[in-house]
Amino acid sequence: MKMPVFKRIVTAIFLFFFICFYSQGEEGVEIEDKNAFSGSNFSVFPLSAAFETTESSASPDSNQIKDETGSEKITFKEKNAIFWTNLLNSINFYSRDYSLIFQNGLTLESGTDGKPQHLGPDFSITFDQKEILIFGGMRFFQESFDLTHEWIYWPTFFENHQLGTGAIFHYYDMYRLFREFDFLPGLYYRYDNHRWFKFTGSLLYFRKDAYIDFSGENAIHIGNNNLATKFSFEIRPVNKFQISLDFSSYSLYRYMLFFAPDLNLKFSLNLSKNFTTGLEFDVQYVDLFTLSANFNCISFRSFVSMEI
Repeated sequence: MKMPVFKRIVTAIFLFFFICFYSQGEEGVEIEDKNAFSGSNFSVFPLSAAFETTESSASPDSNQIKDETGSEKITFKEKNAIFWTNLLNSINFYSRDYSLIFQNGLTLESGTDGKPQHLGPDFSITFDQKEILIFGGMRFFQESFDLTHEWIYWPTFFENHQLGTGAIFHYYDMYRLFREFDFLPGLYYRYDNHRWFKFTGSLLYFRKDAYIDFSGENAIHIGNNNLATKFSFEIRPVNKFQISLDFSSYSLYRYMLFFAPDLNLKFSLNLSKNFTTGLEFDVQYVDLFTLSANFNCISFRSFVSMEI
């Protein structure tokens, strides 16, 4: 019986942390002092529980291992206890501080021939409480309307990592001709070193339902089950300037079947503590991995945002 995809992902994540922690082998690492773990990373662990033996009880029958110099080694069980205790104590499920970000943008989008075809505004609101992120946005073109809602809950662990779940809901309406509903639940991950680099990735299940309307007839329904993924890299070369590069199978207001590559390059400048402006370039293909790469569209977007 094949293992479900979700279980495979969870198992892979578990094995990743397991291998990272036990990379030094089962015999453990040498320590000269039992209090060597009293630093910030291990201060939450009651070491007396991990080292129950004393110097007088250290014997060939004891669980405590010593090398030729008499230095104590951490056993496999003790390493396991230290790892899980510090992992659980490092997780932050909720932050009190939050911000609201209001953003307005103007998008110019081309057709498949590369010529400008659509021009329209977009509006969005983001609630960011670090572990909780909620986004709502809409975009207007003369021939169509887009509505996107996204929520993510990803607890923080070891200060730099976030891992959790979330979902995207997207509605597209080409007035009285075509309607589309997209639902994408899945896993989200973020790494932020809090200085100059940030990485965000997602792996999502993708359910698409499309309805084609004909005058005087019932709408034709087309459904599809698929996947979606996104990889985002953000660099902050200076304090007030950010550059981000996204490589994904979808964009904020465009959700095509896997894998229609979407390349996005964004430049942001912080004008002040509360105001940011920037430019965004997006190129989307229907197929990029064959000799006859099929270009779909290119878009240019300018935006300004206010954070409170």
